[in-house]
Amino acid sequence: MIISFDSFTSSTFLMLNIHYYRIFTNNTFSLRSSSKKPMFYNVSDPYFVLKTVGSEEVYRSETLRNNLNPTWSAGEVKLMALCGGDLDKTFSVTTFDKNSKRADDEMGSFETTVNEMIVGSQGSGIDYTLTIKGKSKGDVYVRVANISGYQAPSITAAKNMAAVGAAKICKLEVDRKDEAAKVAAQVVAEAEAAIIEARAAAEVASLAFDEAKAAADTAAATVDAL
Repeated sequence: MIISFDSFTSSTFLMLNIHYYRIFTNNTFSLRSSSKKPMFYNVSDPYFVLKTVGSEEVYRSETLRNNLNPTWSAGEVKLMALCGGDLDKTFSVTTFDKNSKRADDEMGSFETTVNEMIVGSQGSGIDYTLTIKGKSKGDVYVRVANISGYQAPSITAAKNMAAVGAAKICKLEVDRKDEAAKVAAQVVAEAEAAIIEARAAAEVASLAFDEAKAAADTAAATVDAL
């Protein structure tokens, strides 16, 4: 089923339930700070954010304290803010480790689309690999992804909507032809007015010529009389 842009409203949401996991050695994992020195932790305070293609943050999950294997609560993301109603538009998911005394550490990110999440989560869920500069840093498992606040129209309603749409198209076509006819009529009227003006100018020119000829004849007769 194709869901149209017009079907979405401010109350249409993408419902997400996300689980983060990775393989650990001795319950530790490595992150790099802004000084690029490796640091090792046996705990983390993870959260994730969703960003549009233009890097605008549209959703931030809760932070789960002291958790290496978090499952975040299901969240709602406004579809219009996330993808503008385009279910195949790419957005990013980035996980972070919350820090109180320095900048939060990125734990990896991936890109996806609403359609990809929805289709992938219809079975047992869908896995995504978190990466930083092309290197794998862990995995995210999307358990649930569906659209709420949207109700597909019934067959009768869909037919009515199609009929209304067709009627609007017909009216637009009629209006377009009427406008074209008005423009054509205006052009004809202007052409006729130009012809009338040209004829009047020709008559004036003819009278001026006759007057000039008469004056010339009079002058010639005067010369002959002398």
